[in-house]
Amino acid sequence: MEDYGVPKRVIPCLDVAGGRVVKGQRFLDLQDAGDPVALARSYEASGADELVFLDIGATHERRQTSIDLARRVSRDVFVPFAVGGGIRSVGDAQAVLDSGADKVVVNSAALKRPTLLSELAAHVGRQSVMLAIDAQRLPDGAGWEAYATGGREPSGRDVIAWAREGAARGAGEILVTSMDCDGTKEGYDIALQRTIVEAVNVPVIASGGAGQLEHFAVAINEGGADAVLCASTLHYGNLCIPQIKDYLLAQGIAVRPIDQEIEQFDNEIIEIRPRPRLALVDYGMGNRTSISAALTRAGADVILTGEPEEIIAADGLVLPGVGAFPAAMERLEDRGLVKPLNAFRALGKPILGICLGHQLPFESSQESPAAEGLGWIQGKVVPIRTAISPNIGWRLVRLSNQPVALTRGLGLQALFYHAHEFAAQPTNAGTILGVTELARGADNRPNYAVAITQHENVYGTQFHPEKSSYAGLRLLKNFVDLCS
Repeated sequence: MEDYGVPKRVIPCLDVAGGRVVKGQRFLDLQDAGDPVALARSYEASGADELVFLDIGATHERRQTSIDLARRVSRDVFVPFAVGGGIRSVGDAQAVLDSGADKVVVNSAALKRPTLLSELAAHVGRQSVMLAIDAQRLPDGAGWEAYATGGREPSGRDVIAWAREGAARGAGEILVTSMDCDGTKEGYDIALQRTIVEAVNVPVIASGGAGQLEHFAVAINEGGADAVLCASTLHYGNLCIPQIKDYLLAQGIAVRPIDQEIEQFDNEIIEIRPRPRLALVDYGMGNRTSISAALTRAGADVILTGEPEEIIAADGLVLPGVGAFPAAMERLEDRGLVKPLNAFRALGKPILGICLGHQLPFESSQESPAAEGLGWIQGKVVPIRTAISPNIGWRLVRLSNQPVALTRGLGLQALFYHAHEFAAQPTNAGTILGVTELARGADNRPNYAVAITQHENVYGTQFHPEKSSYAGLRLLKNFVDLCS
């Protein structure tokens, strides 16, 4: 594989109403565009880096976002996706994440109660909170106003001030849609995009108006977007993701190559007999649904459990995690899981920690002054050092050149999906199996963070293999092989 640097993301957006994908122009005149799950599978196969599902009627109709859609998507799609519409509380957000989504999208509820962003960030982590801003240019052209309820209600809030406040309160990513450009296929509002990018230090996604290939490059090069989102131009076949990515690459913009191997993955697990039984630790913080689906596809029988006896009896153990380190340790202790986890480790059977679950085996975390971890691995968890944080997106992981069972078949580097603000810093460099390239600094030199570790029978990935398409499924299959 070439060195693709830090790729920009191409994200299809699926507006959902009545269980169907719809699309209009300037938020009006909606037309049917297909089944959401079928479209999601198609977009994954064609190279989508993420997906965004917006239940556009949930807030207006005063109902909760459908979590059934998240469950259905997570069973069949192995790239990250966000779900929005009708999320008004931490409970609403947790239900969506528990159903398999990686992020929640909030808009109207945050406009009405901005402290919601802080509550969500404290509970599920900033990397899982996306603030959507529907922006309409003021009549005099001197700025933009944020709208709520699917573009139906003016909020009276200045868009740029709201973006700053949202990022300060805990939004880890901002999705900005130009209501003036939406569905016109005349291009993104670059002035709006650039102004928000310069105002915040979190990733910004451009949305509204894409219709030609050059629009995507302009949004990145001139607008400063970390990702480009589009809908109707994809739904109706005007452009396709391979066309967009080929064009961006030709313009010198790094993108993730289209995964050609995902459809053939199932052929690789036929030989696994019998299927090992893996315990997926249930302590209320983790993308359990999608991890379970990915491990099942990788050849394991998975049991989601918080029962000590079931944990001890398993052939292997997976420790998930999304959110804050101190809260995760508190939950493990409150549910009496630290002792059975220590006992399982002592048995020497394989353990895999994912994202926050990768950090918990270390001694401590700087996320809180008194945040002690499980202490299985010497070292601590420290903040990443980048100008834009959280670190969200597909990142190149450089793998150890020594034979390692967990990364077998992946070569010396592979792209995996990351979403984090902290990373492990092992005391012993021999623990490190892979490092990931973050955003480059002012001197154009790359920054790195630890991405994969192994100490004795404890493995860990800072990224999300369950959301990393073929490379992630390949790594999970290797772990399943270790447990067989």
